[in-house]
Amino acid sequence: MQQFSMLIVKMVFDIFFVLNTVVYSTSIILQLCDVTDDAIILYPFGNIIQSLEAAMAIVNVFVAIDRLYAMRRPFKYNRVYSKIILKIAVTLILLVFITSFAVYTVTRPNKGYIHGYVFTHFVNRLVQTVIHLSTIGAFLFGMVITILFLRDFYGYLKRSQVAQMGSYTNSVNVVLTMSKKFDLSCVFSKAASKNLAFYSLKKRFVGTVELFTSFQKRRLKLNLQFGHSLSKTAVSDA
Repeated sequence: MQQFSMLIVKMVFDIFFVLNTVVYSTSIILQLCDVTDDAIILYPFGNIIQSLEAAMAIVNVFVAIDRLYAMRRPFKYNRVYSKIILKIAVTLILLVFITSFAVYTVTRPNKGYIHGYVFTHFVNRLVQTVIHLSTIGAFLFGMVITILFLRDFYGYLKRSQVAQMGSYTNSVNVVLTMSKKFDLSCVFSKAASKNLAFYSLKKRFVGTVELFTSFQKRRLKLNLQFGHSLSKTAVSDA
């Protein structure tokens, strides 16, 4: 909610300005249609509109300052700067509005245009020029701060894109590394399984052949011994 505090203040002043503009414009239309030529309605609402313009210039300045601090000092902004900026902004906005309204009222000429239908016909032109130029200066100052904010915001977006691309590249590298390791593990596991199978088969079948060979040798030896004993028996009988 702190991020929108100054924007909410600006929206409130904008709504108030629009409502007064509607009433002021209606009074001008009534005078142009010769419905009334009384400045009782036109003057106070015209004064409010002119004073609100000066106050809204201050609003724009503090909205830009608020965004700039939120960009450059995000942690301190949430803890300290947001409340300080809001308090100073509301105080100065009300002060500028009240001062402007009072100056327009005090410096009002004693004899204005009787049939005037705009606010400028009922005020001191010099005072209006000074306040108007001050309002323009405040708007320009707010634009300068807004440009600084946009520059910082553009840099933030560029850094975010670079960081995002770096994170994406790191993720791709991790996936490729894991894929290579998996492929190598599959190759080595296949080679190891082949070697293990060959070793098992060799041990099994070679061992069986050696056992069969030794059995055949032993059997041949027994047959020779048996034949030798039979020959001895035949000789003794003869």
